[in-house]
Amino acid sequence: MPFLSIGSKNFQQNIRAYNNCLSFTSLGAEVNHTVDGPDGVRCFKIQGALYHDMGLMLPRPGSDPAFAQIYVLSNQLENEAAHQKSMSRSKDLEEDIIAKIQEFMYDYNPYARQFKMAEQILQESPTKSISLKLKSIPPTAAGAEGHDLRTYCRPTTEEVAMIVAGGGDVGERDRDLILHSENGTWERVSERHTGYLPLRYPVLFPWGQVGYDEYYRVPTPNSELNNAIVFTRC
Repeated sequence: MPFLSIGSKNFQQNIRAYNNCLSFTSLGAEVNHTVDGPDGVRCFKIQGALYHDMGLMLPRPGSDPAFAQIYVLSNQLENEAAHQKSMSRSKDLEEDIIAKIQEFMYDYNPYARQFKMAEQILQESPTKSISLKLKSIPPTAAGAEGHDLRTYCRPTTEEVAMIVAGGGDVGERDRDLILHSENGTWERVSERHTGYLPLRYPVLFPWGQVGYDEYYRVPTPNSELNNAIVFTRC
């Protein structure tokens, strides 16, 4: 992990809070507070399913930018870090650590880079409407070129997303996420989307490493890969 050396002690003590303030998606769940108590180990219990959501690329009028919107509505790294700190529930975060992580994200994370490209388009043409398609990458994308099927692969910006101007055809596939600069709604991120984990946990997946697709093949004893068991990642 590239961030362990920056503000080492503070970062490690508040790693969840740093991740939450840099996450592209929100975490949704119905929390059961009946297990809460004044003493003992903290217990986090939910009812039903845990899910991740993404909304519009731009906040609605009068609303503060949050989650992925922060990557689109930034003018300077320092201002962006200050805003993220102010939006965090934790009061122990340090702006310089947020800024260093953010700078790394813009340099190497394909999702952050694609949102930054969307920001540049909107700045050049403020009245233009655009859509951002976050693609679920099939396991053969790397294998077709002779690489291992997504094992240890860092996806490129072009692999994970594409920007479409206006109301153009985005070529939507099952599980792909389509975000709009206006007139959009909250989108539920499928747990089978290869961006499900890197979008929610950028600190753990700083290079945007994708999760395995539902058709990833696992070799079994005395079997070839082509005849292996097919499994779905939870």
